[in-house]
Amino acid sequence: MARSLSAALLGAALLISAPTTAAAAPPAGGPAPGPPASVDTVYIPVEVGDDDERCVIVADVYRPAGADAQTPVPAVLTTHGFGGSKDSQVGLARDLAGRGYAVLAYSGLGFGGSTCPVSLDSPERDGRAAAGLVDVLAGAPNLYADPETTEPLPALDYVRTDAPGDPRVGMIGGSYGGQVQFAAAAVDPRIDALVPMVTWHDLGHSLAPNSIATTADGITAAVPGTAKTTWLTGFFALGALAPGVEGYLADPPRAQDCPNFEAEACAAMIGMVTDGLPDAAAEQVIDRSSVARYLDRVDVPTLLIQGQADTLFTLDEATATFHGLRERGVETAMIWQRGGHSGDPAPGEMDDEHPDPQSQYVTARIYQWLDHHLRGGPAPTAAPFTYFQDWVDYTGSAAPAYGSAQDVPVDPVARLALSETGLVPGTDSPAPFTRAVATVPAGLPMDGETVAWRGEPLTDPVTVVGAPQVRLDVSADPVPSGGPAGAPVFFVRLVDIAPDGTSSPIEDLVAPVRAPDVSAPIEVALPSIVHRFAPGHRIGLEVLGGHPEFRGAITEQTVRVHGGELVLPGF
Repeated sequence: MARSLSAALLGAALLISAPTTAAAAPPAGGPAPGPPASVDTVYIPVEVGDDDERCVIVADVYRPAGADAQTPVPAVLTTHGFGGSKDSQVGLARDLAGRGYAVLAYSGLGFGGSTCPVSLDSPERDGRAAAGLVDVLAGAPNLYADPETTEPLPALDYVRTDAPGDPRVGMIGGSYGGQVQFAAAAVDPRIDALVPMVTWHDLGHSLAPNSIATTADGITAAVPGTAKTTWLTGFFALGALAPGVEGYLADPPRAQDCPNFEAEACAAMIGMVTDGLPDAAAEQVIDRSSVARYLDRVDVPTLLIQGQADTLFTLDEATATFHGLRERGVETAMIWQRGGHSGDPAPGEMDDEHPDPQSQYVTARIYQWLDHHLRGGPAPTAAPFTYFQDWVDYTGSAAPAYGSAQDVPVDPVARLALSETGLVPGTDSPAPFTRAVATVPAGLPMDGETVAWRGEPLTDPVTVVGAPQVRLDVSADPVPSGGPAGAPVFFVRLVDIAPDGTSSPIEDLVAPVRAPDVSAPIEVALPSIVHRFAPGHRIGLEVLGGHPEFRGAITEQTVRVHGGELVLPGF
């Protein structure tokens, strides 16, 4: 939720195009900004985990001008990305406070001066910590002026409550600061609205995805995938460096073993990098840190915002949460914005340093959501699902570039069969053929071999919205044995081929496949995209033996593709 979410994280489809509809620009949420809020840094002791471990949270409290016990206001908790702190949210916090919200911007466990180790957003630890902050917003006398918590401060008496001890409060934040909202809502029913941005549904899919054999939610794999080594090592370094020298000197035990990480979380990340897939212990960490496992405990109105430019937490993560909440009747909406961990927002989407609902589409949607659920403002009017279309020209707010729908499409706009000559229209099986690719042994930072299919130049544009599906008829030599660890690992991606022959992977997205059984066709779900193949361009499909961002196969194997089909969804 920044000008670049990668920066926030590290600093801190002879084929018919379906028409799309532009989403109407929603009204700006709440009143215009008022006088600057007062800001105070506070320290809040909380208890977390099954053993009630004491931690101290450092936070900034923004008090709107005119807020007092006689004129109480609703509150917002702002959360930050991995490696960030309360300071990552200053621009948004100031603006919300200027619009009449009491804002508590806090540093999560292990970051930005808050004590206790990083535990990957588990409800039992990070969720309970957030619940302790909700207590403070409800007026609990648990505020201190110093990190040693020896200098008490007056309790907050200017936050609106729905009942004694129950403040009117929402949460907003991105990435790591998105998942913690689910963790908090799972343990604290007092939270009234969530705005989780660019976060995960299943941490196993995020960090070690397998694009086959998924369960009902569409992303949780029945067979472990292969680790995103680049992202994992980056997380490890960020977490370990977060306290800095001063933090470790103040709390020497925090530097022992795996610095700044809860032992189980640390072992899970190291194991995935080393072995290429999560073991049983890592699966336990993934389970407790994934809303996929406790979604039935989340009953809060939720505005999901996910980035199209995101190789870490793909669009499918938000889609799985979107469907899971809606099936249970929870009020839910979803925006597929341009900006994600791997790319900046489009002009007029959102700028978290200088948010402006009048000129930023996503900011306006967020403010309207909070205004409705926290202040009783008008109900949101946008469709449940909206998505950014980068081929639409506009100026100012990105609203004209947004399409809208009731749900993510699954019906095909195109079916293309894999043949010896390339991608051919239709579903009839072409003549038999074989193409082979050698998979790269684990740990080698190289792409490996690639086999590719391309279609004919398009005469009409083809618009793809959703997750492309690929069926592959494959064999492997040697035959997979020894379970998932001995299975071949290869990668599938969709590419756009320009008239000059330049091939561009769409958003740099790739679908890893770990295939312990190749005796039957493999169904591969590629990451969801919003993309228009222009006239004159070609649709391409590639199978790669390795990828530099992932841990590869244990040993080199030959994977042979004998046929298949590509299905592109859209409206």
